[in-house]
Amino acid sequence: MRVTVVAPVLLVLSLWCSWAVALILAVAGPLIPVFMALVGMAAKEASRKQMAEIGSLNTLLTDRLAMLQDIRLLDAGGRTAEDFGARADGLRERTMAVLRIAFLSSTVLELFSALGVAMVAVYVGFSLLGELGFGAWATPLTLGEGIFVLLLAPSFFQPLRDLAAAWHDQAEAKAVAEEIDALLDDAATPIPGGISRAAALPGPAVLAFRDVRLARGGTEVQVPDFAAMPGELVVLSGPSWPGRGPIRWPAPAMNTG
Repeated sequence: MRVTVVAPVLLVLSLWCSWAVALILAVAGPLIPVFMALVGMAAKEASRKQMAEIGSLNTLLTDRLAMLQDIRLLDAGGRTAEDFGARADGLRERTMAVLRIAFLSSTVLELFSALGVAMVAVYVGFSLLGELGFGAWATPLTLGEGIFVLLLAPSFFQPLRDLAAAWHDQAEAKAVAEEIDALLDDAATPIPGGISRAAALPGPAVLAFRDVRLARGGTEVQVPDFAAMPGELVVLSGPSWPGRGPIRWPAPAMNTG
């Protein structure tokens, strides 16, 4: 509302004193919202990537805390620290990208408003010195009119600067809102088959492995047959799989009781 009301009124008042000053304001003023719209689009994309990186890092930390005992048993603390460090560096880069865009937006705001005010001041100064004989109406620009338009220029740019800053904040807020909407949509997704109370299985549960093999590429490893009875702790020990990469399970014959 301030942009649509205050800025045109100040533009008309400056036109009443000097058409040259009004022309300067009319040309320099719209550049602020235009360039801030472009910066706001970049800010939205950078904020979206930052929020995604934060969510990924949060998920990684939650998973690693839940598997802390397994990580200690497998002596995978170093690998876990490396993974967390790599994700933290990614988050640092995303955060710095958002900060760079924020500083860029502030620079754009100050640049165009300062250029507009400076051009008005240069015109008024040379007009009062008698170097410029155009830009005013019937009579040369007077001292009172010159001071008046100089006071109007910063007030003309202020609503435009506030609008551009609000546009930048809105772009960041939309990126966060999209992340929240995605989380809410995932939470609202119904579970296939629904949820219903199932009757308890008779007797104690027993987990048994029979003829289970792990295959990767052309290599196959036989898992020893074993059965885990209720209350019993079974530990499988052996060398780690050579190399890194996913392990494929070729549908082993596993019987559970």
